[in-house]
Amino acid sequence: MDISLTKLPWYGQIGAFVVLSVVGVGMFYYYYEMPARADIASHESTLKALKADVVKGQATEKKLPQFKAEIAMLVAWLCVYEIWVTMLCIRWTCHLVIARQTT
Repeated sequence: MDISLTKLPWYGQIGAFVVLSVVGVGMFYYYYEMPARADIASHESTLKALKADVVKGQATEKKLPQFKAEIAMLVAWLCVYEIWVTMLCIRWTCHLVIARQTT
């Protein structure tokens, strides 16, 4: 069985060339293009998620001065409560000392 393109007429040779070309393009698309497109789609979804995280971080960054002011206020209240508790402990200790001296 001797297969040769030269034995075919010119339109048969062109037809064989077209068929082989279509098969080659199909193989290229199936083995190279489809996985590349899937990889690109995966990277695009990852990029979209990262962009959403960036937007969320920027929104938090805009609130940072408010958070700092809140922290300063809470620290001030903590100092006030610390002084109040210290004074209360001193007063309680004085009452205990006085109660012991009277008994």
